[in-house]
Amino acid sequence: MFLEAAAVALGSALVVVVRRAYFHRSARLVRAMQAAPRRPIGEVAVGELARVVGTVDGPAPLRGPLSNRACAYYELTIEERNDDQWVVLAREVAGREFTIVDGATPVVVDPRAATLVVVVDATAEVRAFDHSSARQRALLARHQLATGERRKHRRDRRFREGVIEPGEEIAVVGWLVREIDPRAARTAAGYRDVLPTRLRLGGSRARALLISDEPGARR
Repeated sequence: MFLEAAAVALGSALVVVVRRAYFHRSARLVRAMQAAPRRPIGEVAVGELARVVGTVDGPAPLRGPLSNRACAYYELTIEERNDDQWVVLAREVAGREFTIVDGATPVVVDPRAATLVVVVDATAEVRAFDHSSARQRALLARHQLATGERRKHRRDRRFREGVIEPGEEIAVVGWLVREIDPRAARTAAGYRDVLPTRLRLGGSRARALLISDEPGARR
């Protein structure tokens, strides 16, 4: 009995530690972004590190797995209630290259090579597996959470999703690079063609590209 109580206490403590670590990580990232100088895209020199705040201009080839919103990046967590704590059972992340604009200057951003903090703005809580929607049941099945002992426990579950979607204002911290547009390179007729270039914000080995839609990062 003592060992069982100790195990429960330890599990709850670990959940609290994980939660605190997540919020501390988010706060550290926002502070790091605020420390970078905010500049309009058109005023940033190639090779310069800057914080750019712009509007996502697409494309949006993905769909939020919970909300079905068109997006360029999403994060999803599936959690289960353990007494008065929520334990993360699964996490799903996907992203594709997109463009942000600040005035008339577009710049390309790739979230797959970045560190992100995204606002959770879609949630759903269900009492048990049988009460879930078809979309939620599909997510549970995809992460192997719909069968076996977990279904028998019938604990409350929660789905939490954050996305980067067209029209949303975000902040990006990175180095500005000018590169050959790979889409134009694929359609070039010959080696004499002058290939168009594009601007991209990227990271380095020493410092990752930072992306967030948190209000603090955009100020």
